Amino acid sequence: MGRTGSRTREPCVSDMTVLQYAQLAARCYADAPTFGKPDGAGRACVYDGVVAFRGTDDPAAMLADIDADTVPVAQLGQIHDGFFNAFAEISADLMKLSPQVITGHSLGGALALIYAGQLCAAGRPPAAVYAFEPPRLCIGPELNALLNAYGVMRFATRNGLDPITEVPSWMSLPAPLSPIGVVTDTLDLISYHMIDNVMAALQMPATPAPALEHFI
Repeated sequence: MGRTGSRTREPCVSDMTVLQYAQLAARCYADAPTFGKPDGAGRACVYDGVVAFRGTDDPAAMLADIDADTVPVAQLGQIHDGFFNAFAEISADLMKLSPQVITGHSLGGALALIYAGQLCAAGRPPAAVYAFEPPRLCIGPELNALLNAYGVMRFATRNGLDPITEVPSWMSLPAPLSPIGVVTDTLDLISYHMIDNVMAALQMPATPAPALEHFI
């Protein structure tokens, strides 16, 4: 259960808002992982029916990000090698669960989508995935088709001009990106990616972000 103690119980999964799922993704950075080593690439927290994956905040996760080869995965197609290896670190424990909802930010968003695919392949699909600012993670239509076949709802965000959702450029996401936040004149594009700024953006009207290449 991540970090326990005298905390308020999470609301019922069916009653939670998009912002509350983002808050769980943010909380996962601070809580001790339910599964995975604290300094590993694959780390997940379990919160009352929701599995949340931590994003990139240590060297192991950074190495996973840059390992951009692909590996063939049954029913999922060609998947980003570093991301799949990070998921594999904790997959044995995760595949014993049947969560209703999966969430994560950045690398955690990619792991959430991979986990959803693996659960579908096992015949135990989640109801929904909330992936906040996920990088691209697959080549080919297999994962998207698998998630569609099982009716898994996906909500994936791109805040402003966040460049992370556009890489690796030769891969794709098994979910459409929903633009959130507003485009500002900042040159610090990575600031759009930070989870605190993502949560702030979820609380304001969305402005469609122009294509990144228009600003290069």
